[in-house]
Amino acid sequence: MPNLPTDPIPAVSGLRSLGTGSQQAVAGDDYRLSPLLYANTAASTTLTKPGAGTETNFDLNYTVPASLSLVGRVLRVTACIEAAGGSATTFTTKLKMGSVTLSTTTAATLTATTQSHFSMSWLVKYTALGASGTITTSCPFSKRGTATLLDTLTQTATVDTTGSNVLQVSATWSTSLATNIGTLRELIIERLN
Repeated sequence: MPNLPTDPIPAVSGLRSLGTGSQQAVAGDDYRLSPLLYANTAASTTLTKPGAGTETNFDLNYTVPASLSLVGRVLRVTACIEAAGGSATTFTTKLKMGSVTLSTTTAATLTATTQSHFSMSWLVKYTALGASGTITTSCPFSKRGTATLLDTLTQTATVDTTGSNVLQVSATWSTSLATNIGTLRELIIERLN
């Protein structure tokens, strides 16, 4: 009879606390043990009264190492945001790699000063590598133009994949109000293959 392991799921020693309320995989870790690349353990700093049309990055992010850049590589990025505005202010979110916008959601109207909750889940796929690499993103539950809420928004961006890139989420409010606030409650990044 073969010896069976007493713990069928290997421990993932590759996560470390960053001391800022988040975890990320340590360089050189065996990523096969866990698809988790990043998970925050505390909410972002709340964005308070950002100016009209001013795009502001949340302070939770993950630096994607160049070694993860492979044609066909797919990452899943999940973000949960609480936001408020008032007076029919619109609120837009973006998924960015460095300064390059990978995906922009349609503006949602915030008519109240109480917080609304938004959840986005992007699939990020590398389709070409290099200084002019190509990444496509798909984000269900977004809409653009006449698309309905359940349509999937697919966008393509040119990204330099030869080095590491910071993956981050930003927010923009259409008007400047004292009631504009936003908090990134969850940011989870997984490697799917």
